Amino acid sequence: MQNRDFSRALLGLQERASDVEGFSRNIGRWFNDGMEMVSGAYKRRTQWRLLALAALVMVALNVDTLNVLNRLSSDSAVRESLVAQAQALSAARPTSAASQASSTAFDDALSQLTSLGMPIGWTARNSALWSASRTSTPKAVAFQILGWILTALAVSLGAPFWFDLLNNVMVVRSTVKPREKSGEERPKG
Repeated sequence: MQNRDFSRALLGLQERASDVEGFSRNIGRWFNDGMEMVSGAYKRRTQWRLLALAALVMVALNVDTLNVLNRLSSDSAVRESLVAQAQALSAARPTSAASQASSTAFDDALSQLTSLGMPIGWTARNSALWSASRTSTPKAVAFQILGWILTALAVSLGAPFWFDLLNNVMVVRSTVKPREKSGEERPKG
């Protein structure tokens, strides 16, 4: 049955063409249109799967954007230690990913973040759900769930999105910085 549909499609393309080159162009357009539809459907399906996977990982690790933002904005010691650690890591060349086992690298990164005071992981201090029986309010639980959703959305956008965004911010910043340093120029005369 599929061969008949394919044959009918090719015959229709041949009828619309006046010569062999026209037939070839019609086949090319037909193929490209079909591939655009298939790739669009694949991309949408993949994005939903990435979002579900990101949500699962964010909940499993209890990485809550709103909690991290709150901790960094309210605790200057945590913020300063995180900045110092980031500067130290950017100054030193990291070892290749192949030289360390991924589970060891993950454990090291998680222990570094928790030692810096980042609210990541399942502890009573980091989770409204963990302490739900004691001091948590429905508002705190809702904020934690919203934080997970925001984190999952941010992660599911992928690295190319964030690198492009950072590049755009750096371009804007570089166009604004020289003016701030030199100040406004006075008109001559």
